[in-house]
Amino acid sequence: MVIEMPEAKNSRRTLEVRNEPAEETRGEFRRKVKALEKDELPDDMHVLNVTDEELQRLASSKNIELLRTIAEHEPDSINELSEQVSRGYKEVHKNVEELEGIGVIGLKQEGGAKKPVFRYDEIDIQVSVTNPDTH
Repeated sequence: MVIEMPEAKNSRRTLEVRNEPAEETRGEFRRKVKALEKDELPDDMHVLNVTDEELQRLASSKNIELLRTIAEHEPDSINELSEQVSRGYKEVHKNVEELEGIGVIGLKQEGGAKKPVFRYDEIDIQVSVTNPDTH
């Protein structure tokens, strides 16, 4: 799937990645929607809830390297990205598809190439360590 990511308005853009039970995410979402209705939250609120497996893939050193390279160098294609990180195209393409599947990056169609797009300056990862069944 090819998506276009919106431009962020503020100078510091943070993607909040959470690994928590769905009930907690839904409750937090409802609180944020109410705050938005009262104009109490910034427009650039970006929250992503991921599974344990997605969190592990996101935090891999190779994927962090890709995110940093995309953010810093803004490669025009996956091929250019693979050259910038000195890794094979197939491996980088697989990692880019993982990151897109998680929802962390977008791919913008430009001519015959897909440009990887990461619109954030940092990722804030929150991991729930409590068992929701014991509350």
